[in-house]
Amino acid sequence: MSGILRLIAGGLIALVAAYVGVLVKKRYKWREKFYREARDYFAFFEKELTFKKTPLPEINKKYATTGGQEFLKYMSQIGDTSKRYEPLFLKKEERATIDEAVAGLGKSAYKEQVEYVKHWQSEFDEKANKCSQENKKYGGMYFKLCVLLGIALLILLA
Repeated sequence: MSGILRLIAGGLIALVAAYVGVLVKKRYKWREKFYREARDYFAFFEKELTFKKTPLPEINKKYATTGGQEFLKYMSQIGDTSKRYEPLFLKKEERATIDEAVAGLGKSAYKEQVEYVKHWQSEFDEKANKCSQENKKYGGMYFKLCVLLGIALLILLA
């Protein structure tokens, strides 16, 4: 009887370890997706500002219909400390950088604003590419390590 319980406990621990691996892998994927959305927002912002001269509130409304839900959710609550949305997959320094980038929108003359937007667009593109590389390099590795840890614990308990 205790052998079966140990086997069941080992199996549950193995499943939990594999699930942790899945969560770690998803974290890397979410980071990449978030930065791609941020880059897309700044590209959209530049297009609207350059070609159509759309005001800032209108740009945000238009972008809301195109996608980028995680970035838009984060951006909409910047400055509202009561119910702040803070994605767990971003580090504190990264959130501060994004806050800085968004805070500068609509605060300067046209020419400087276009340069500002282009700068952050390329910055977020670099971040997205870096996160993509980290996802390929570390995401799979952590998942495999967690699965192996789960199997090892299953063997030890069985």
